[in-house]
Amino acid sequence: MHRGLLFREQTGSASLPVHLWPLEESSGHFVQPANPNVATMPEDVLYHLSLSTSTHDLPAMFGDVKFVCVGGSPTRMEAFAKYMAKELGLDHPGAEYPNICAGTDRYAMFKVGPVLSVSHGIGIPSTSVMLHEVIKLLYHARCSDVTVIRIGTSGGIGLEPGSVVVTQQAVDASFSPMFEQMVLGKRVVQRTDLDQELAKELMQCATDLPEFPTVLAKTMCTSDFYEGQGRLDGALCSYTEKDKQDYLRAAHAAGIRNIEMESSVLAAMCSACGIPVAVVCVTLLNRLDGDQVPPAQPRTPRGPRAHTDPRGHHPAGAQVGRGCTQAPWEVSRTNVPGLSEEAAAAASFGQTDLGSMGGVTPAPNRKEPPAIWVLAGRRSLHPKVCSGYFSGFSKSWCLPSVQALGLQ
Repeated sequence: MHRGLLFREQTGSASLPVHLWPLEESSGHFVQPANPNVATMPEDVLYHLSLSTSTHDLPAMFGDVKFVCVGGSPTRMEAFAKYMAKELGLDHPGAEYPNICAGTDRYAMFKVGPVLSVSHGIGIPSTSVMLHEVIKLLYHARCSDVTVIRIGTSGGIGLEPGSVVVTQQAVDASFSPMFEQMVLGKRVVQRTDLDQELAKELMQCATDLPEFPTVLAKTMCTSDFYEGQGRLDGALCSYTEKDKQDYLRAAHAAGIRNIEMESSVLAAMCSACGIPVAVVCVTLLNRLDGDQVPPAQPRTPRGPRAHTDPRGHHPAGAQVGRGCTQAPWEVSRTNVPGLSEEAAAAASFGQTDLGSMGGVTPAPNRKEPPAIWVLAGRRSLHPKVCSGYFSGFSKSWCLPSVQALGLQ
């Protein structure tokens, strides 16, 4: 089937085709930017990643990448890389996972086997820059059959804090499935469809995690955290509490279950380049009940700690609270080997993709690690990917581990 990127210029109510860039077909589904100029460039400097086609052997460094998992913060994506190393059987004492983008402070990138873990910052502009350069990186590295998964945080609408949303469709603040930007002074609109089969696979991975409610629903992507999401606690506020509630209830009625700031550009850009993409976000609070997310808490205990087993699980009835015991979804050095206390602190509570917020007390013995990591990790451990990647390396490990994770 012929694939291509169709740009449309909006003129009043009319929608006129502007450009159609064909995407090369291949039996291996190689990553192909929707820009014919890239193929003719003598050198491509991926400035914000601190990489270049003339200074780095990109096929040797990244040619085996099959999954690109992206999230907001560098600390979070480093912790996820370490988690994936453990799940893929690549972790060992003294193992280090250097930041490939250490030459810049814009983004962080970590590679573990076929999984690339990349931070994208906050919002559409930052995510767009990262995607432009990562997609070109995958193209120059001759990567094929790549899947992109965003693992992020969001505000829920009508969901219990800690619930996980697998995005069925990304919509804008007017509830329309489109991504809009100005290009050469013209309004350009692209669809924001995500890969439905991939979303179904992720939902299937969630079936054995009933303690983490997971729903397939629409996600609203905004360009602002405060007024753009109807918050009442920003430096500016031009509406009332009733206005906010009416808007959020209308969003809920339209099938929207969470709000974040990156899904639409991910959907538009990856779809344009023929890359399957999914968005999986935990909800930190129910926006119908409030606006503020509690700040991250220090790891230094301020009171007696209940006993935990070696994996950090709590016995039934154990006290769980801030400054007391480790909440079961927290990242720690027990469930992410090699993680420093500082990284564990940053990867726990309000700054990350983890767990239930808003004062909700967690049930004891919840599974570790966080549900969204499990969903992304299990999709990355798909038998087809693992059997191919480990065929000459650790095939004896792959099949039993995949079976144990319930992927067959």
